[in-house]
Amino acid sequence: MRSEEPKDSPPTSLRYVGDLPVSFHEIWEMTWQWAKRRHPKKMLKWIKFKYFQSIGTRRWVFREKDDPISLLKLSDIPIRRHIKIKANANPYDPEWYEYFIERSQRLLSGA
Repeated sequence: MRSEEPKDSPPTSLRYVGDLPVSFHEIWEMTWQWAKRRHPKKMLKWIKFKYFQSIGTRRWVFREKDDPISLLKLSDIPIRRHIKIKANANPYDPEWYEYFIERSQRLLSGA
């Protein structure tokens, strides 16, 4: 007989990917549903211990036991703001050549 969801559910935090709000809880729900579908005859506690581990202060990290690779949290991905191109800059105009060279070097260096 299968029990309900484990008592200590993961935290919910709202993040944005592009313009779409995505919460950590939605991603957790998708992985949890996948794991339950993959092992329909196993107990929920077994599924939790197989696929969800604790890493430091983070609980419910999606990864298999003894596997160093885990699913990233959206907050682990740094936000990179883009720099707008000047309104009158034209990549085909030789006058703006230095500007675009400097801009491309800055983008490649990650600054």
